Amino acid sequence: MKIAEYISKRFFQIYYAFFSFIMSFLLSKTSINGVLNRGGMFLFSPHQLQGFLNISSDWNPDDKQLLDLGAGDGGITKKLAMFYSNVYVTEMSQARASGFHIENVEEWSSSSRRYDLISALNLLDRHYNPRKLLRDLHSLALRSNCLVLIAVVLPIHQYVEFHPSRRTTEADERLAVEGRTIEEQASFLVDREFLPAGFELVRWTKLPYLCEGDYYKPFYVLNDVVFLVRPIPGEGVREYRSSGDSTHSHNEL
Repeated sequence: MKIAEYISKRFFQIYYAFFSFIMSFLLSKTSINGVLNRGGMFLFSPHQLQGFLNISSDWNPDDKQLLDLGAGDGGITKKLAMFYSNVYVTEMSQARASGFHIENVEEWSSSSRRYDLISALNLLDRHYNPRKLLRDLHSLALRSNCLVLIAVVLPIHQYVEFHPSRRTTEADERLAVEGRTIEEQASFLVDREFLPAGFELVRWTKLPYLCEGDYYKPFYVLNDVVFLVRPIPGEGVREYRSSGDSTHSHNEL
């Protein structure tokens, strides 16, 4: 039985690798994963999410609205949808964006809709202009009077798959992240990016981020840091604190 399972897994790995190579001449990697129904990810369970967002037992999801930016295959979005029945998403790859209300990727920040939560999970390091993304998040969250859920893989490696104006995988701006440990890098990101963008930290935690693998490995495990932040009025804190002053506590899920 084990031999049969191994052969079956290797067959599908070769199958996906072959068709990924063929389609790579026409489609992006994200779109290829959408067509092949690959690239599934796991970040948190509904129980972990409920605790991190401090959602009470009498919470009524029916009248709650969520905006999930970069929803991907919708796997993580479906967990969020357990607590927010009205779900709006953006996704650059139309091969992956399905099953939810689709927001325009260029116009979501100017929407008149009010949300109860905005999420940008593993998007900041994939965005062509991450500081613009933070500014847009701040503007909409402030109008909605809601919190923002942000996840970032650390150590950070910026890679842009969809750039609106040029063919490059380089971001227009580099995020300021330093530190030897994940905790130091997370605190640095809060002080140097989130605070200047006008956010205050509510809480943060570190989680293993499980990604479906490829021909070489069945799955990959990354260090994902999840932040819950609140928009504050104004244009943000202009002066950075030194990294030595970073003492942000975090919650274990």
